Amino acid sequence: MRIVRVAAALAVAALIGAVHASVAANAAPTGLHGFLLRTDEPAQTSFSRTPAFAWNPVPGALRYEFQLSLSDTFRDNSVIYSDLSVAAPVEAPGITLPWITGDPHSLYARVRAMFPDGTATAWSDSFGFDMVPPTPPTPMAGYPGVLRWTPVEGAAAYEVWLIDVKKFVPTTTNVLDEREFYTFHEAANWIGTIRWRVRAIRDDIQFTGNTGTNRYNKIPVVQYGAWSPIYSSTNAARSGGPIKLLGTVSDVYSDGSPASPAHKIMPAFMWTGNQALDGTTAELYRVYGFSDKQCLNPVFIGSVVGGPAYAPRPYGSLVLPTADDRSGHPGRQRQLVLGLVFVRLLLVGRRQASGRHAHLERRLRRADRRLGHRVAEGRLLLDRRPGGRGAAELPCDLGRDAGRALRRHRDPRHEHRRLQRR
Repeated sequence: MRIVRVAAALAVAALIGAVHASVAANAAPTGLHGFLLRTDEPAQTSFSRTPAFAWNPVPGALRYEFQLSLSDTFRDNSVIYSDLSVAAPVEAPGITLPWITGDPHSLYARVRAMFPDGTATAWSDSFGFDMVPPTPPTPMAGYPGVLRWTPVEGAAAYEVWLIDVKKFVPTTTNVLDEREFYTFHEAANWIGTIRWRVRAIRDDIQFTGNTGTNRYNKIPVVQYGAWSPIYSSTNAARSGGPIKLLGTVSDVYSDGSPASPAHKIMPAFMWTGNQALDGTTAELYRVYGFSDKQCLNPVFIGSVVGGPAYAPRPYGSLVLPTADDRSGHPGRQRQLVLGLVFVRLLLVGRRQASGRHAHLERRLRRADRRLGHRVAEGRLLLDRRPGGRGAAELPCDLGRDAGRALRRHRDPRHEHRRLQRR
């Protein structure tokens, strides 16, 4: 009798185990949905950047398998992402999804649970969603010499189209200085009205989770959003006087006071005036950043700009304008003159010491006759350039021989010693 009872108990346990296994095989995960920051945020089915996904945990599950597809049938040729080793009921795909919309949706997600014995639940109901481009940035309240726009969530960078100078400028912050308009021509017809457009740029991430492969099926992903409408920013005429620092601006404005908000992204630096402490007037400026109030330990040095503001750019330094300047002389001619004047400064006091500079002197005299007062103005600007060295910051077209002379005579003190040895 005891043996019969034991056999009956084993049969019941086996039956219960089979029922549990059957239930586990059919009880698919529930509550699958997408989100951006929090799993409990309001439900949505349209995203401008790749969302994360969450679902209700399945008791006893060892891991989960997750898929993204372009079709709710999840055929092999439509799957664009798959992670077969999800440890928790949440997944953040490590790829950039294309901006794509459909009816009812264009992208679908699904998940299933895996158990220690190798069995799996059925796939969950698919979660359909769309990827839509972000709204183009809109202009924010501006300051003289600065273009400013609303940040776009998920943007890695921005591209600004300066319409009137036919130039595209990349930046990683939401501000851009107007150096292309202010440098060497601060007249109203240059700086009065600035027309511009801007669009957001995103990174193209292709790593697909634990599989370590690129996006499946090579689906293309564009990295730029739509261009904004044409915006216009206006600037008042420059005012002279001693240089006075105003503050910094990004998505917020800060004047350095304890109550000022902190910046989340790199700001632009702003000032007024054009006179140094000794009264020297200048048209070119450079921003220095220090880690201490005494300004002893520099941690940031900006590039040379003209105008009342500076905003860092990922690459590229000051480039002189190629359009006609205020006097009607072509910008290329002016670059030539500035370069020649720099050579003239290096040759001051030693014109009779060497006959090798005769060809440069002849070019200087021709430039004097052709452009006259522009040479004098260029000399003034260069003579007061901070540091007095680094000719590479000013592009010029001096020809092969003059270019060698610039490199050879960059340091006047070195040339003076060489001439003394003669």
